[in-house]
Amino acid sequence: MILTIPLLLALLLHRTPSILYPSSPPSAPTKAPTEAVILVDPFSELHSQFIKANLLSRNIAVVEVLSPYIANGLNNDTTSDAAAAAEFDYLTLSPDLTDLSSWVSSIESKGLSITSVICESDSGLSYAEELSSLVSRKHNGVNEGRRNKFMMNDICEKSGIDTVKQKLCSTVDEALEAFESDFGAPSTIILKPELGVASENVYKCSTKSEVKSAAEKILNANTWGTYKRKIDRFIVQEYVEGKEYVLDCVSKNGEHKCTAMWVYDKTEFKKYRGTKLVSCDSDETQKMADYIFKALTALGVDWGMTHNEVKITPVGTVKLIEVNCRQHNANIAPVTTMCIGYNTLDAVVSAYVDEDEGLFESMPAYPKLKKGGIIVHLQCNVEGRVKKLKGLEEIENLPSTVEVDYFYDDFGVGCNVRVTESIRTDCGFVIMINDDKEELERDYERICELMKTMIVVGRRRRKRDILKSLLRKK
Repeated sequence: MILTIPLLLALLLHRTPSILYPSSPPSAPTKAPTEAVILVDPFSELHSQFIKANLLSRNIAVVEVLSPYIANGLNNDTTSDAAAAAEFDYLTLSPDLTDLSSWVSSIESKGLSITSVICESDSGLSYAEELSSLVSRKHNGVNEGRRNKFMMNDICEKSGIDTVKQKLCSTVDEALEAFESDFGAPSTIILKPELGVASENVYKCSTKSEVKSAAEKILNANTWGTYKRKIDRFIVQEYVEGKEYVLDCVSKNGEHKCTAMWVYDKTEFKKYRGTKLVSCDSDETQKMADYIFKALTALGVDWGMTHNEVKITPVGTVKLIEVNCRQHNANIAPVTTMCIGYNTLDAVVSAYVDEDEGLFESMPAYPKLKKGGIIVHLQCNVEGRVKKLKGLEEIENLPSTVEVDYFYDDFGVGCNVRVTESIRTDCGFVIMINDDKEELERDYERICELMKTMIVVGRRRRKRDILKSLLRKK
């Protein structure tokens, strides 16, 4: 998606820097804004563009910049287009952290004070963290443990938080030794890089051959957020049995609130059927929220939004999967607003901008549902060239369906498709909302059933069939 809109972004983003001011219709405030918020890698209308609209409506200026990783990617995308490359230099869209004085001065010369930095992309989090600590008033400082999965668990463990058993490895042999000695084979373990996103290069292993294969694949992959640097270390962790939950949170000056709680419904380790909203009103769910609040404090998260994953074991023990210092990467704003009464994106703006008596102050620490809500992950279950699509009209007309977003450009008629392997290769999603829990669940199961035969591919012709066809023509 990113590489399809570089020219549009170039028109919006400039080194000077580009400052977006509130519009000035008669109903708009006449007073010039005095505050500005920096948005890093602001691509999605579901996330940063949603936040931008909120900020501009509050008479707060918005500064849009790119992280170095994204800027380099966009710059490289124009190498085959000489005209575009000559007109736009994407590398200049990423302010140099070693020489920010003139860049910040150009903002302050407009009478603006930078309140905060909000980053949309995983790959830009490190850059945004450093940028925020240098230029904004409300920031979390710099802490690699908020991105490095091994350090994250280590920091939490040293703070007295119950975490998974883990070991850092740099070779296949070390992983095999950890599997057999440290984790007591036969057992199930997880192998994953220190840095990563969306289950990329994450493997669940129960045998020596699986461990060997996973370790080799990880070591042959590039480090997340880089173009050429190979992974040289990875984590071996115990696999935790139990339900996996997601907690979206917003923090303000060290106070944490859970804005939405979800439970994953998976068909396989990396494949999701649905992400279901959960009311955080039981001892068990509130225990998970309190666990994450402690983890956020341990990791030095005082400001901003986080997307956090935990598991709760059959005996009620909570274990951290990971903390992600960015938004939930789904269309969460409409579903949580309708089901809970507010959303994470509006809440983070309130946390940064409202001094007191704003949305953040009015929210409870634990969200409670007014209606049931589910985000369905549409999966592709076949491989080949798409001949036709079935069932989408029925899905759209189900009582609980609010929105269907099918990725026609990649999974439409005529496209070559593969079986969904993880959330990154879903073929779309459905937002479902209903105050009738039984009807919501029936509609959800119906969509999951329709999903199995939703994509119809053409039958591949064997060489024998082709030969017979040619003989018939003769």
